[in-house]
Amino acid sequence: MILNLIDGAMRKGFLFGALALTLLACAKVEETPAPAESPTVVFAGFANDSGTRSRIEMEEDGSEALVLWTKGDSFKSLFSISGGTGKIALFTTQDDGVASAAFSTVYSVDGTGFHCVYPDIPVWSTLNGGVIFGFNLPAFQTAVAGGIEEGLNRAYAYADKLTRTLEDPLQFRNIPALLKFRLAGAVVPQVSEVTLSASTGIAGDAVVSVADGIPALVEGISFDDGAASPKVVLKGKFEAGKDYFIALWPRTLSGFQLEFSDGKGSYTVKRSRKTVAFERSRIKDIGTIDLGDAFAEIDDGSMDPIRYMTATEGTKPVTIAVVPEGFTKDELPLYERLAKSGLDALFEVEPYRTYRNRFNAYILKAVSLESGATVTDGNGNIVTARDSYFGAQWGSDSYEDMRAQDEIVFNFVQEKCPDIADGTHTLAEVPVLMIINDARYGGKCWSYSDGKSYGMVPYTYRGDGMSWSYPGIVPTTDDPLPTPVTDATLQAYYRRTTQADMDEVGGTNVGDWRNTLVHEFGGHGFGRLGDEYWSSNQLHYVSGRIGEQSWPVPFAMNLAYDPAAAPWKGDLLDRLDELTAQDTHYGRIGVFQGGGTTLYGRWRSEKISCMIDNRFYFSAWQRYLIARRIFSLSGDLDRFSFEAWLAKDVTTDPVRDLDGSGLMGASRYRTVTPVGPLPPPGLVEE
Repeated sequence: MILNLIDGAMRKGFLFGALALTLLACAKVEETPAPAESPTVVFAGFANDSGTRSRIEMEEDGSEALVLWTKGDSFKSLFSISGGTGKIALFTTQDDGVASAAFSTVYSVDGTGFHCVYPDIPVWSTLNGGVIFGFNLPAFQTAVAGGIEEGLNRAYAYADKLTRTLEDPLQFRNIPALLKFRLAGAVVPQVSEVTLSASTGIAGDAVVSVADGIPALVEGISFDDGAASPKVVLKGKFEAGKDYFIALWPRTLSGFQLEFSDGKGSYTVKRSRKTVAFERSRIKDIGTIDLGDAFAEIDDGSMDPIRYMTATEGTKPVTIAVVPEGFTKDELPLYERLAKSGLDALFEVEPYRTYRNRFNAYILKAVSLESGATVTDGNGNIVTARDSYFGAQWGSDSYEDMRAQDEIVFNFVQEKCPDIADGTHTLAEVPVLMIINDARYGGKCWSYSDGKSYGMVPYTYRGDGMSWSYPGIVPTTDDPLPTPVTDATLQAYYRRTTQADMDEVGGTNVGDWRNTLVHEFGGHGFGRLGDEYWSSNQLHYVSGRIGEQSWPVPFAMNLAYDPAAAPWKGDLLDRLDELTAQDTHYGRIGVFQGGGTTLYGRWRSEKISCMIDNRFYFSAWQRYLIARRIFSLSGDLDRFSFEAWLAKDVTTDPVRDLDGSGLMGASRYRTVTPVGPLPPPGLVEE
């Protein structure tokens, strides 16, 4: 049986294989009890081919797994429990390389009952007449081909009667679950970290209770100040085709993600939207993950366009073009890697992910004579010139004047993009993504009334981390301000952002230049969305209609100038009870004052989105607008409807729903630099 755990798994060769059940406690132990003069321990452990303690030996048919104990290995036992007190005994193996070993102990015990824990008991107590143990499952684990790192096979065994001469086997039951995977693709040798992220604690400290000899996690408490981790990072060297495992606490997860990183800033993410049960003492095999050549160098030196994505749905493809700026010929391999990584990031964000099969994506090539982009004084005056192909420029400390030479950009794309050259699309129907070889922070989209656009995205800080925060002030009302609006009115209707406000939106977003890409190109350039942030140090007020909403290709339809007549009223607000009953995340929809870079006089549909702090999340109304534009460009607008979109809509916000720490992705970067919002788009009416 092939189990597809992650939406879109067939795309780009990302296929999950057969579901493996496995290692319950040793299935044949009752049939083959090994006689011994001392207590016999049979342990149904997880695979470990590393040759370290308690390694595994599998039967050829895979039906049984017996641990081969290593001399000197040990486990602890809690016994003589009465009134919440007990004693600890340490059992140590005397034999080597056997499944049934003799053990010595520092205590002479009388068979009053044992709770045994491998490899240790950090803390124990009693709860409602039962016994609980504190365990720690490391959030940083070492990759071991074919097995797991020593000590990760946390396990428990119980015997109500046990003496040092009893021949009955003591059967351990594993507490963690394992996620099993294999990797394929040319990039595999460069992978150094695989990070599993979820919306709940899957590692770190946890409390385990036992009932009838069965261990189970106790939800909501821990033994060390709640230090649970929503992530597990598997580090090491990876080989294609080998089995690798991530140990995690048994959980049913309503979604998780796997991030594969080369440790140098490049990464790709695969996400599961399915509900998956990771069960105690079992392996969940998600099969082979094909990473392709996402980090690979190129060596052909060709200037021909690369078709990175090919449409398989739609009357005609939806086409996007990527161009390089400030890359010399020797730097084109870097550009290719960045372009692929940036596109991968964009198409992991909804609704691009759901409709990715409608896209052609071309990576075009152009050689600059010098690296980087021209530096200005922030007012358009050149301070340091760079001989780059498209003439991109902006200030060292300001990016308000960020721009390239539009005519060169559009002429180049019109000539080089295959889908324009063959008449499939016009230039106005092909949004352009410009990746700039410059470490300065910035990003800006230039959008035209007829649909043309190009989004400028520098490889900021050479791929290191940045953080974007929610605005520092918020309005005290979502109603229009009393008129006439005076300075006193502006002062009376705002307050400082609180921690509760931050908690509501999931905290501070952490990311890198790809977050800028999704905002500038996915939001402005393709989606035609307006900004939804506002200044934290100025009280802005605007009123009246938004002129760009009447353009031939409308812009900023995600903003309202009248809260009573918001564009999303009929489809979303009037059906809010129905939608929320379908998915509680739709309860985030409303009419919230603040947007379009102003605190007052503009309204947005949700409190947070990519158009505020660059998180990989578009609001429900933004997702609808982007999906509608996709169908329009693919020639299928007559097949598009709100109901059809709703049936496929995915509501997950990674910062609020998958991470929960308030610092999504922070551990991926060496440093994280707080930065401000990006400048509003440049709007040109023709």
